[in-house]
Amino acid sequence: MKKYIKQIAAFALIAVLASCDSADDNVNLTSVGGNAVPTTSSISRLDNNYVLPFNTFTQEGVTVSKVELFKNTAKTTSDPIIFGDKVTDLTLSEGKGTFNTSVLGSFDVFPVTSGGVTTLTGKTGSYSLAILATYSDGSTTRAPWTLTVGKGISWQGFNDEGKLANTTSSGISTITYGDTTPALVYIAPVKKSTTTITSIVGYWSKNDSGTFAALPLTLTNGAQPVNLAAIPYTTYGGLVAGDKITYRFVITATGGQTDQISTTVTFDADAI
Repeated sequence: MKKYIKQIAAFALIAVLASCDSADDNVNLTSVGGNAVPTTSSISRLDNNYVLPFNTFTQEGVTVSKVELFKNTAKTTSDPIIFGDKVTDLTLSEGKGTFNTSVLGSFDVFPVTSGGVTTLTGKTGSYSLAILATYSDGSTTRAPWTLTVGKGISWQGFNDEGKLANTTSSGISTITYGDTTPALVYIAPVKKSTTTITSIVGYWSKNDSGTFAALPLTLTNGAQPVNLAAIPYTTYGGLVAGDKITYRFVITATGGQTDQISTTVTFDADAI
């Protein structure tokens, strides 16, 4: 019970700091009925149909009446919560709350600014949200919440402990022509455990042509190495000194949500 009171008090402090009403200066931090806390603040592009859970806590004799999720239109930290459009009501059951991330809409329209022009073409980004919880004793709590949407597939490399970890690059930029030494890149899905992957497919393009064709590979739906040096050169219609091949790996989840990563490799002219 003491643990819950501490959590409730911490949440109440957020509510006080977020309010513009000077009367809140006299709020008793343990007088609010409870607390509603999301279990994560990050998902991937593939988690567009994910049931995101909240933990709810209440004081003895108090229940959670409802938890509402709104867009947060606040622009300054001095006033961190301004309720915008309502996103959804959480489904409440047995001390938990949930909502399906599909109510957030498309994950393909995050704002991207380039050259001073902003377009809604981003594939990753974040949602500024606000949580409003109401309790059976009539009290309410509110808190800002940022939900980040990241990549759904990642390169991996070996860290200092010799374990594979997500990285931002494939780690391979050249392959020596004719060398049979494995040139391994490691790819891995990034998703919640309940999100199902239906396929990972590899593609190639030569010399920045922009035209991609399927690689002759059978890939699993999980984390795996891919040996680029083992792909027959005939796949590319032959190679000459300095040719560049761009490899693209596209992942698809149930419902059709996709993501991709690419890397460009130069076939080393010195060995031809």
